[in-house]
Amino acid sequence: MSYTGTLYEGDSLIHKMPMRSESSDADAGAENPWKLASPIVAAFQSFFDWIDRSARDARYRQIEGYLSQSTDLADLERRQRNLERNHQYF
Repeated sequence: MSYTGTLYEGDSLIHKMPMRSESSDADAGAENPWKLASPIVAAFQSFFDWIDRSARDARYRQIEGYLSQSTDLADLERRQRNLERNHQYF
């Protein structure tokens, strides 16, 4: 924690003087501005992780739906080979 005090220098003007507190923990946040940014960065990272998981889950549901439309085992194997060879099927 830091606060300002007053200082009289003899020139008939009162100047503000920065004063430091005794605790070094309070001044550590002022010295390191990135300490405050780390929760914001973590929030953005978790948001983008959530978007990535949602897109991946949607892709898996789409593939599962495509494979579930197969009529027999031969058709299922053909669809699986088709997915393995052509990654951009959908």
